[in-house]
Amino acid sequence: MQGLRSTFGLQHVSKPLTVTLFSQSSGKVQLCPQLSSQFSSKSTAPAIRMTAANVRMLGGTNDLAPAVFLFSDDKRYLFDCGEGIQRFCMSNKVRLKQVSSMFFTRATWDCVGGVPGALLTVKDSGKDQPMRLQGPPHLASVLVGTKSFMHHRSGLFDNILELNEKVTSFNDGRLDLKAITVTAKQQPIMQAPKPLSTLVSSYSMDVSRNVEVMEDDYTARKEVDNQQSRSRSLSPTPRKKSKSQAPSLRLPSDADAYERNAHVLNTSVCYIGMLQDDRKGKFNVSKATKLNVPKGPLWAKLSKGECVTLGDGTVVNSEDVLDPSIPLPHFVIMNVATEALLDAFVEDEDILSVFSSYPSSNALVIHNTPLQISSLPKYARLMERFGHAVTHVFSNRESHMHSAHTSSTALQFQLQSICGNAFSLFTMKNDTGDVNASLPPPPFDDCTVDYGVPMCRYSFFDKKLQGPKFDVENAILQPNREENIKQGLELLQREKELFVTTAAPKKAQPLSQSRPRHLHFFGTGSAIPSKLRNVTSMMLSRGVYVDSEGCTVLADKEGGAASMLLDCGEGTFGQMVRKFGRENMDGVLRSIRILHISHLHADHHLGATTILSRRRQAFENIGLDEIPLIIIAPRFFYNYMRHTLHLSMDSSVYLDSALFRNGEKGFVEGKVTAGLQEQYEQAKEALGVGVLHIPIVKHCAHAYGLVVDFVDGFKFVWSGDTRPCDLLVKMGMNADVLVHEATFETALKDQAVAKRHSTISEAADVAHRMKAQTLLLTHFSQRYKESVAFEENRASCAFDLMSVDLDNLDTITSVNKQVDILFAANDDDGDEDGSVMKNKIKTGQQEGKAKGKEKKKIEGGQVIKQQQQQQQ
Repeated sequence: MQGLRSTFGLQHVSKPLTVTLFSQSSGKVQLCPQLSSQFSSKSTAPAIRMTAANVRMLGGTNDLAPAVFLFSDDKRYLFDCGEGIQRFCMSNKVRLKQVSSMFFTRATWDCVGGVPGALLTVKDSGKDQPMRLQGPPHLASVLVGTKSFMHHRSGLFDNILELNEKVTSFNDGRLDLKAITVTAKQQPIMQAPKPLSTLVSSYSMDVSRNVEVMEDDYTARKEVDNQQSRSRSLSPTPRKKSKSQAPSLRLPSDADAYERNAHVLNTSVCYIGMLQDDRKGKFNVSKATKLNVPKGPLWAKLSKGECVTLGDGTVVNSEDVLDPSIPLPHFVIMNVATEALLDAFVEDEDILSVFSSYPSSNALVIHNTPLQISSLPKYARLMERFGHAVTHVFSNRESHMHSAHTSSTALQFQLQSICGNAFSLFTMKNDTGDVNASLPPPPFDDCTVDYGVPMCRYSFFDKKLQGPKFDVENAILQPNREENIKQGLELLQREKELFVTTAAPKKAQPLSQSRPRHLHFFGTGSAIPSKLRNVTSMMLSRGVYVDSEGCTVLADKEGGAASMLLDCGEGTFGQMVRKFGRENMDGVLRSIRILHISHLHADHHLGATTILSRRRQAFENIGLDEIPLIIIAPRFFYNYMRHTLHLSMDSSVYLDSALFRNGEKGFVEGKVTAGLQEQYEQAKEALGVGVLHIPIVKHCAHAYGLVVDFVDGFKFVWSGDTRPCDLLVKMGMNADVLVHEATFETALKDQAVAKRHSTISEAADVAHRMKAQTLLLTHFSQRYKESVAFEENRASCAFDLMSVDLDNLDTITSVNKQVDILFAANDDDGDEDGSVMKNKIKTGQQEGKAKGKEKKKIEGGQVIKQQQQQQQ
């Protein structure tokens, strides 16, 4: 057992990286298969003949980084997998479980942040074979940190290959690919976050006690769970303390973070390749006639590549009557993220040499390059290097001003027909929607330049195979705000459920006199994201909201804007961009003073790296030192974040949630240094918070709820993931607002008990026992595509991008029925190919015909759809 303290090691050799992994089943250190054999110049046997091959653009929008999906009949490949890609693919029926390999252009979070969530979903879908992950140096160091909270899924990252050689070849029989690693010569120096080194020595998050804390939590959990039988206990029977209980990973030092940061920011991999096919040339009738081959079965055999013998004994080979085969166009995928990298790409001779080695005369070059780089005059030199007859496709987050999640956006616009303030989104003014306006001009007259809008396709097959065929038929179109609001009103009028406000709308007081208190929901689903619900995240804010006109308001007086982020699932940053607008995000991020992570399940914290990185940049953009973010989380979260520190380079202060079990007793007992306690008190003062209570709840190890006592007497409670918990009820007594998880509907209590979650009726019972004034339900199972209906006074179901004015709760709790109607109208699915069905709202114009209403029943955990025909 002595070697288990370093269960994950990296062997840096001259060949591509081999990863050493800890095997949970055997308890031994094992080597994964030598992946250098996967990157070999020797071609394997050809795959089956293709009938379709294309490239699909994923992401490249305001809220989603670019990615590329390479499709063939028998193989799928994904290039880059940024945070939020999983949700986008699920919404558009792009099946990640069919992907055999992922390739990464850079080892930044924008390129790899979606990998942990995507692989967890793929694993749960029944795919046993680990997916191959290949990318630049330090790719493994980004992903290894996930083992601190999902070490039982260690097999997900068995096949990690870092491309340390300048040019590496890959060939699996279908894809012939070359990877050229490009490193900038001039590497900018990263400013050192001042409080960085203090985090390691702080007792508030002592990483040397990871093993002991597991048993401490077991004892505490038994005290609050004594009503449950041993078979349903939160933790297994405690074992003797052993280092094997929690595999420990060596935490990167500050020096490691600085070195990795400089290398990651200035290294990119350019991929050049083509799909292989045994497709023969076109049958030439003229050649067959000259050789006296009679029309009929012999022609068919020759077309299939067989040789035939004529009546006079002449042997005719297929090559004699077939035109030369035309190779499929080759493609290039690159990410030139900095000006220093641009200079390196322009000067790199290997790129030009490999590009010229492919036999096709046409090529598709995909530039996943930021707008500020592609708009530089010298970027034209890079485009010119690829020569004539090339299709250049650009994709980035800056040019496309809209969201990739159009179904959710359309629903949000329709909800504004009920109540503008609660469902408002930032509305761009004078937006032309012309993504092509940002494109550089073609380098030559026979070249084309396009913007790769989400889900557009470039087909490698057309009638003449004269280059890629641009297909926008399946591209995602942006919903129109005014049209969707009108549709929502029409639908509610037909259902006779139009909401009419009984009181005059509440006007916000001048910012110099008031900082309105709002709760913004960025994700209300559980486990995995879906089309209409992202995974869990919400923000409790003072002076941060979007008004009914679509303008983001940030208080700048009397303490200014201040916020507390409660959980941070994957895609949280993208949801915030949708809510507040890109141009306002710096101010919103600077307002965040506290981040609370309830527990270490991936759907509650995988978005934290992006938030921390963007927040630091927000302070840099105005030339100010970063105000340290107070992160209150289970101690293992610190371990994970140290492995992505070179990407965020933030100055956060970590406080163990266990310090708050009895209010702030841990502070009184001197377990937090004076400096950290001062920073914590400053964050509370900015939020107007008096005391935080973080009770342990009944879910998994290190799972906590949250009780916030404001100085003005307002009390807010967040349950986290939990079974009904007496300790939470006690600490949250007489709460003004209780936000409680409601993963399952009432009929599925058995599943709720088994998975340590709550049902809707159990959440309502907790609210009654707590004497909470208002109940908001969230964390719904993704089996519920529609809003979950329930009848409860002073209660409401939360959904993504909903904002609740906590000082005016009557409005949000009175529109449940209207919300249900609009949710049901937006319950549409995509097809198997990835195209999106248009949102259909019934017009009711077909009089005299049968009208079907779809009703959902829950039986045995399955959603059964029944059509009930009604005569008009």
